Amino acid sequence: MKIKKSRADRRKYHFIYKTTNLLNGKYYIGLHSTDDLNDGYLGSGRRLKYSIAKYGKDNHKREILEFCKSRKELRSREAEIVNLNEIAKNECMNLITGGGTGNTTIPSAETIEKRRKAMIGHITTEETKQKISNTLKGRKHSPQRIKNISKGLKGVSSGPRSEETKQKIGDANRGRYSGIKKPIVKCPHCHKEGGYPSMKQWHFDNCKYLIKVDWVKSIFFNIYIL
Repeated sequence: MKIKKSRADRRKYHFIYKTTNLLNGKYYIGLHSTDDLNDGYLGSGRRLKYSIAKYGKDNHKREILEFCKSRKELRSREAEIVNLNEIAKNECMNLITGGGTGNTTIPSAETIEKRRKAMIGHITTEETKQKISNTLKGRKHSPQRIKNISKGLKGVSSGPRSEETKQKIGDANRGRYSGIKKPIVKCPHCHKEGGYPSMKQWHFDNCKYLIKVDWVKSIFFNIYIL
């Protein structure tokens, strides 16, 4: 039975490539199958894509490291080159070892620790900040994104919060993250139950039922007594 080849298997060239960021020296190693050696393909790694978006294609250069006879041989060779020692290097942009489908290999705890230590004390230079700023300038939200933002802000006041609002928020959040439940109390006038902070503010001596009763008593006294 003849095995049907995939589209990648039918390509003319199969090679291992290395794409390098010309500004900071960081690189990405991958495999590629194509009929055109000048197709402009730089790679599809997540960190590489971020690097290209940040610094531009012109600041990245791809070089062919070696050719293979088939796609199968290509994957095997990538697994040998892009190993744990390789991805542990600070300048390497590969996140996983080679030879797989891109989502089956997880970096070891040692690799993760090396990367964490490499980022300690890292400071973004003013030049990098400016490049990021230039990249973001002129960027526009999609209509759907604008719609979602508008929907999320409906009913939200853009002005400064009043002292009453601040007090309500404070009362509502007080004790929320402490793991201690707020005591439940009952108003003697309207018999409503609730958490102590808000009940104290809106009930007991400030209960609207009590105020209403006092108002009715006052009207009754003025009409029938006086």
